[in-house]
Amino acid sequence: MYLLTVLVYSFVVTCQAQESNQGKVEKLKPPFENQGQQEDYWAQEFFNKHYIKVDYKKYPDSIKVSDNNVYVYGEKQFKVITSNNNFKSIFMLGLLYPQLIYGNINSAIKTASKIEALTVNEQFFYKLNKGENLTISEIEELSFLNPNNNVKRFRFWLSTQHMANPTVYLFELTNENVKEPSSLQDFISGSKLTFFKSGWLIL
Repeated sequence: MYLLTVLVYSFVVTCQAQESNQGKVEKLKPPFENQGQQEDYWAQEFFNKHYIKVDYKKYPDSIKVSDNNVYVYGEKQFKVITSNNNFKSIFMLGLLYPQLIYGNINSAIKTASKIEALTVNEQFFYKLNKGENLTISEIEELSFLNPNNNVKRFRFWLSTQHMANPTVYLFELTNENVKEPSSLQDFISGSKLTFFKSGWLIL
């Protein structure tokens, strides 16, 4: 009888400990064994220092996708490199779009001859404003930073043709309707963007 009581007590304590640990984000601390661990730490500290929850609206109009994975949002666009269809849906659903990066100002469309007449700097900023030559890659979920079942955090690299080093961007999706762990596909389909900010350059 005593042994049974001890076993039951141990089981209850274990369950309580597991429940108390749910939702707690693992804290990363130096030293690190590799660059990947260092960048995970930077991501952790970035959310700790810069996180402010904002409810972003989805892109309101139609979205076009070309055969070479260029996503077009009105007059702005970027290329998305990923084989993960779940990540592609983030852009197809309009959760992330170029206007979040470079604003809603639209430049008048110029003909090829007018573009050639611009200076090198003018051409650069014209194409940058339209989102041309922008590439998103290295998209990944930062599951170690997800505080609960309703929130998932991610990062990606943003590259431009005229800049040698890509910039890391971090973002967060929230799905208030999730009651228990769900597939990434189901989570994204009912989610909204609640954090988005540029981080640091990849050197």
